Amino acid sequence: MDGLHTLGRWTRDAAGRTPDRIAIDDGTTRVSYAELDTRAERLARVLCRYPPGSRIATVTGNSADHVVLFFACAKARLVLVPLSWRLAAREIAAQLAHASPALLLVEPAFADLAPPADALGPDGIESGAVAGELEPVLDDDPLLMLYTSGTSGRPKGVVLSHANCFWTNLSLSRAVPMAADDVVLAVLPQFHVGG
Repeated sequence: MDGLHTLGRWTRDAAGRTPDRIAIDDGTTRVSYAELDTRAERLARVLCRYPPGSRIATVTGNSADHVVLFFACAKARLVLVPLSWRLAAREIAAQLAHASPALLLVEPAFADLAPPADALGPDGIESGAVAGELEPVLDDDPLLMLYTSGTSGRPKGVVLSHANCFWTNLSLSRAVPMAADDVVLAVLPQFHVGG
């Protein structure tokens, strides 16, 4: 059984409560909570060929497909490493060398910034063969590796656990009360700590 503070539970819980409610609208794609959970669960089973703790790096803009990948990593005990498309190719190369990802996913618009890689979405990585069963996820399992801005030296890869992310979101919900019918506009890039 997954830990109480694991983020992969969020899509499952929301799909159970409000399956038809829109979870993501990225301007071109609308995904319900049921669809988000189904896609994330299936992708997690595709990605579970990688050992727990493996890093999955991305160079993408904000998209529904990236959110699906985030929750798939949460369900598969993998670490998402979203890299900034605002960096130069050499800076991305340095972060990739540091992160040593098992898989790199790059949106076609950013193909000139990174080495050849797989694509996100139903026509990309989600179309892969299911590799196996999922293991229980623990609260302290790593979930995200985010790079600092590097203003005082080289950017550092900071690893956040499921519990880190859970408590951060709980703190935000206490500071900015949200109701069940609120809609949140994500204005920051998904490689940003607040994205």
